Amino acid sequence: MTRIDAIWVDQDTATKILKHKTKDTIKQLSTDYKMIIIKIDPSEWINRKYIAWVRNANQKPKKLWDIKKTDEEQWETYKNKIENNIRKLEIEIKNKTINNKWNAFKQIIINATNNNITKAKTPKNRTTKNCQWKKQIITDRIVTTKENGEIEILTSPIKIKKQIKEHMEKWMTNSNEETTETPPEWEKEYELKQEIQNTIFQTVTQEISIEELENILKESAKNKAPGPTGITYEM
Repeated sequence: MTRIDAIWVDQDTATKILKHKTKDTIKQLSTDYKMIIIKIDPSEWINRKYIAWVRNANQKPKKLWDIKKTDEEQWETYKNKIENNIRKLEIEIKNKTINNKWNAFKQIIINATNNNITKAKTPKNRTTKNCQWKKQIITDRIVTTKENGEIEILTSPIKIKKQIKEHMEKWMTNSNEETTETPPEWEKEYELKQEIQNTIFQTVTQEISIEELENILKESAKNKAPGPTGITYEM
């Protein structure tokens, strides 16, 4: 028996749901599975004004990086990365064509920018109708303690992200506790369903008989190309 405790959808999809309900299927299918019925707002696909608005919104330029929020240290690292990579590249592309040289140089700039310049905070999907964005907690500074005991305040978005990642990895690594007991509030949910027939899954575990295979092969389409084995349905 399987059980789904919750179904998660992204916010863009959730805003389109107009109505939903859960329906039992015990009488129809003799199973504890439940059917989820939802009604979705179709205006995104049939409303001509909305379609035109989406087309115009997609034509607006998107901002990739936030120059104003990039500090001096990030710019210095950005510059050094480009200079070092260009020096290494000079030998490799010495005999290359001008197009190859330009593509290599362009890739150096893109990589250095992605790794060192603060990215702009833009919505992932600006074309969702009546979209309500989630409130986010923005961490713009972190207080850390160095190995020598000195306290440091981080304000660089890249360093903050790296510090949070290292903290979470360390925290998850140290968490080795295993819980095998079912919480009391969930015990009733995982009890055996008395209304489910014991014979419902018997046919699932039975071996496939030769007669069943022959019937399936007889009903299969003829003159079809065989697979890697070279065996056709007619055989």
